[in-house]
Amino acid sequence: MQQSDPFARLKQMASADAAARGRVIAIASGKGGVGKSNIALNVAMDLCSRGRRVTLFDADTRLSNIDILVGREPRHSIMDVIYGRRTMADITQVDESALRWISVGAIEHDFQEWEESVKERFFHEIFKLKFSNDFVFIDTSAGLTETMVDFSVRADEVLVITTPEPTAISDAYALVKILGERRENIKIKTIINQVVSEEEAREVFERFNLVIERFLQIKPGFGGYVIDDRQLKEAVKQQIPLMRAYPDCDAAQSMHRIAGEL
Repeated sequence: MQQSDPFARLKQMASADAAARGRVIAIASGKGGVGKSNIALNVAMDLCSRGRRVTLFDADTRLSNIDILVGREPRHSIMDVIYGRRTMADITQVDESALRWISVGAIEHDFQEWEESVKERFFHEIFKLKFSNDFVFIDTSAGLTETMVDFSVRADEVLVITTPEPTAISDAYALVKILGERRENIKIKTIINQVVSEEEAREVFERFNLVIERFLQIKPGFGGYVIDDRQLKEAVKQQIPLMRAYPDCDAAQSMHRIAGEL
């Protein structure tokens, strides 16, 4: 007679719980001006159009951009949740595409000066979103800040955004180096923005990847590329997300492909 496993139910529940968790993806860059927030916003919107439940958290504690790109002003911030004034549902705004987005809000003191208990509550409130979403995107602050590193090493994976410019490549290398030192086997993908063709993107990635593997022993994956497109700049001026303003343009189609790979 076959004996039943007394822990079978617990194993089944644990398996179902793991399957229900979404992916937390940090969007990071070594320097500003490489299009990080635009990629985070539009890829998230594209995933929503595919029926995925997505929350985008604008984690730039110095200069939030998502609210500007969608043409809305946040009513509340994550700080209201941390200090018990609001719930996460209260501060979550919903875009016409069904994208949920949250603003970090203005933070008076530098993040690394916070008490550890406050910092942990901050991370806890964001990362528990993975239980009710397919994807949680964290648009981190630009540059090699402590905030960006803290978010990135806690995420399931990191999308490092760069452009073909030598300064952007150099800063992206420094970013990958720091992340690799802070977390072993961190999962990183590189997205090359503002390229004229897929061929240019592949060439830039291969050169970048060769140096990363040789000196850091890290193997970032190729996350895709975004074509340099004047219509993206027009969408920013209009404060309308690219996927809504010019869904058929080259840059929008590039982001559509990135979402498909995710």
